[in-house]
Amino acid sequence: MTVDTARAVTATFARLITASVTTSGVGTVSSQPRGISGTGGSAQFPVGFPVTLTALPPPGGRFSSWSGVCSGSTAPTCTFTPSANVSALARFDPGLGGVSVRKAGTGTGFVVSQPDQLVNCGPGCDAAYPLGTTVRLYAIPDPGSRFGSWSGACTATSTMCEVTLKEARTLIATATFLSP
Repeated sequence: MTVDTARAVTATFARLITASVTTSGVGTVSSQPRGISGTGGSAQFPVGFPVTLTALPPPGGRFSSWSGVCSGSTAPTCTFTPSANVSALARFDPGLGGVSVRKAGTGTGFVVSQPDQLVNCGPGCDAAYPLGTTVRLYAIPDPGSRFGSWSGACTATSTMCEVTLKEARTLIATATFLSP
């Protein structure tokens, strides 16, 4: 601006507040206006202007609830108009993934798992676990049989195999037992 005559200039400054967000469980939060993005953090926003927080669960996960400035809301989006520093906590529930065990081959045996949900499966069995769980499967041949190999979600030749549930889907593992 070029000043060639006397002019009055008024500057208006907005008072800022700090909004802090944390998460519990697996998920992220973003804000509008932009400033908060990820598993938590804080940003400054003008007093009196609406701020919207959006909770984003991972695939298969679920948003549960808010506490703090958004307390009581179970909707994934929360809008508030700050007048002072605020905080919010976004709670996420883990989704579930499945493990399905099948048995094949000419021999017999059973499968157990850790965490202990699949025990002495018949021809097959299924179990659900929270996403992120690593499940160890143990193939135990009956007397007179031997273990051959795993196939499907497990590709090991040892009697132990691990699968990690990263998505809300069922992983199928087949244990092959062989006759001597």
